[in-house]
Amino acid sequence: MRKRIIKGSSALMAAAMLLSAGCSRSDAPAPGATEPSSKGNVIISTVAEPETKALTEPETKAVTEPVTQPVTEPVTEEPKYEGPAKELTAGILAKNDGKALRGWELDKKMLSGLKNFSVDVFKDCYNAADPAENVLISPESIILALGMTANGAEGKTLSEMLKTITGMEDIDLLNKTLYYYAHPSKPYGVEKDQLKIADSVWIDTSKNAVSPYEDFLNTVRSIYDAQVYGGILSECTDQVNAWVKEHTDDMIEKIVDDISEDVRTILINAVCFDAKWQVKYEDDQVDENGTFTKEDGTEQKAAMLSSTENTYLSDNDTTGFIKYYEEYKYAFMALLPNEGISLSDYISGLTGEKISSLNEKAKRGENIVVSAKIPEFEYDYSTSLVDTLKNLGINEAFDDYSSEITKILKENDDPMHLFISDVIHKTHIELSREGTKAAAVTGISVAECAAMPLEPEYYTVYLDRPFVYAILDTESGLPVFMGTVAGV
Repeated sequence: MRKRIIKGSSALMAAAMLLSAGCSRSDAPAPGATEPSSKGNVIISTVAEPETKALTEPETKAVTEPVTQPVTEPVTEEPKYEGPAKELTAGILAKNDGKALRGWELDKKMLSGLKNFSVDVFKDCYNAADPAENVLISPESIILALGMTANGAEGKTLSEMLKTITGMEDIDLLNKTLYYYAHPSKPYGVEKDQLKIADSVWIDTSKNAVSPYEDFLNTVRSIYDAQVYGGILSECTDQVNAWVKEHTDDMIEKIVDDISEDVRTILINAVCFDAKWQVKYEDDQVDENGTFTKEDGTEQKAAMLSSTENTYLSDNDTTGFIKYYEEYKYAFMALLPNEGISLSDYISGLTGEKISSLNEKAKRGENIVVSAKIPEFEYDYSTSLVDTLKNLGINEAFDDYSSEITKILKENDDPMHLFISDVIHKTHIELSREGTKAAAVTGISVAECAAMPLEPEYYTVYLDRPFVYAILDTESGLPVFMGTVAGV
C-alpha cells in the first residue's frame, strides 16, 4: 500500500537510495545554488525469512579490479545510538580509502542505465499518486539501498535486480559506481557538506545459530561505509528511528512504526542535502504576494523568487532553466511543460535520455538571459516502493519462495534464504530564498565579459504553474532528487 504525506508547497527533485553493497567515487568541484535547501531522504528495505527456498548456482564474473581491500587493523568506533542493538562496525573492516579506484572513470553505459531507472521510478511513483499531490523521490538513496541488498543476492534474483537498476549484469561495476555516490566530495570553499550519505545494516540476533556472512559485511562496510548493528530487531524500533533522524538532520523523524519478529535484516540509506544558492536573492527579488496556478485553475498565494539565469533548457514540449547551488557541484533543473500539455502527459514522456539531452543541449553563456521565477515550497512524501520495483522488473527478490537472497545471513553453516518484505521511501524538501554571495560565479562572469561580445538572447520561464524539477549532480548528471510541484 502506498502512503503519501504532503505538507505545504511542492516541487520536483531527483535522488535515490538503494540497498547496495558496492560503489566507486571520485572527488570533484560542487555546484553552488540558491539555497533552497535542505533535503532528507531515507530508504529502508526489510528482509524476512521465507518458509522454503530453492537454491541455484550463482553466476560468477571475473573482477578485473578489486573494490574491497584487505585491512589489517579494525576501525574502533564507539556506538552512537543507545538501545538493544550493539554496533558491530568495529572489527569488521576499515573504511576503503579508494586507492584501487583512483583514476577510474564512471562508465557511461552504467550511468545511462542508472538515469533511466531513476526516471522510471519517479514516473511510477507519480502515476500511483493523486495528480494534485506533490511527489519527491531520491533516486540516489533508492539505488544505494538496493545496491547494498544486491550484494546479498545471487542467481535470477541478482540478475533481475542488476538488469532493472542498471540495464547491465555486472555487480562489480555497480559497486564501483556506487562507491562514487556513497562518498560525495565537499566543494572547495563551502563551509559544510552539501550532500551527506549514510548507510546502516541492522541484523537480527534472536537466533543464536544465525550470523552474517563476512564477505557481505566487508562489502557494505568498505563500499558504503555502512554502520552494522546486531540485536533483537523487534525491540530496536526506537533505535533505528533515532539513527534515521540523526542522519537526516531531524527532517525525517522515523522510518518504521514497529519491526515485526520475522524481519531478519534491515538495510537503510539516508541522504541529506543542504546547500545555498550560488547567487543570493535580494529582498526586491521576492514577491510575497505572488500567484501559483494549479492545473484545475485554482490560484494559490505563493512567495515567488525572481532571478536572471544564464542556462536555458528547451525541446519540443519543455522550457526550463538551471540554477546552481554554491560552488556549482549541484544544480536545480526546472522543467516547465509547454502551455496546453498537462503535467501527467509531460511526465509520461520523460526518460533518462531526455533529461540528459536537455542538460547537454542547454544554451549557456553570459549572453543567455533567462528571466526566471521559482515559488518557495516545502513538503513531505512517503511511499512503499514494492509495487514500483515489481512493475519495473524486480520480482524474484519479493517472492518468499523463489528469492535467492542467500549471501547475507547463515544459520550454522547453511545460507538463510531471505526475501524483501518491504521497501519504504520518505523524503522532505524546503526550497526558500536563502543563499550566499558567489565569488566564483562573479569571477567567471568577468572572464566571459572579456571575450568577443555576443548578441543577447532573452527567455522567460516562470514556474507559476505545475512543473517538474530535479537536483542534479553536475559531474555525472544523475538526479539526486526528482519531484513535481502541483501546488504550493
